[in-house]
Amino acid sequence: MSPPNEYAMEDWFSKENSTSKQTISDNEIIANVLKSELSDSDTESDYEEEKVTFSHGIELGDQYLKFLEKQSVVTQQEIMTVYRLQQKLRREKFKVLKQPTIVSAFANVKDKCRKESNK
Repeated sequence: MSPPNEYAMEDWFSKENSTSKQTISDNEIIANVLKSELSDSDTESDYEEEKVTFSHGIELGDQYLKFLEKQSVVTQQEIMTVYRLQQKLRREKFKVLKQPTIVSAFANVKDKCRKESNK
């Protein structure tokens, strides 16, 4: 490897010194960080999923089944698979609706305790 010639060294130093360097104050750095955090939180809120209730999900499933039945590329076996999933959701919805809420369970216990204490 040959030693660098004087011209190459001067050229390299002049390019390094001539590049524009931007100095940023602490306040500008903080402002830029805060601005980027705000824009990040804006985009995250755009992607929030809406909650789908059992009833609405089952209704959408019914519509999907109607759609699938009209498609020639979908087999009867595939439709039956979706139908079975739909039936499973209906049974699960029934179980969820049958379960008492904590508030109503405590209210029932409270009522029973009152009745027993009055005896």
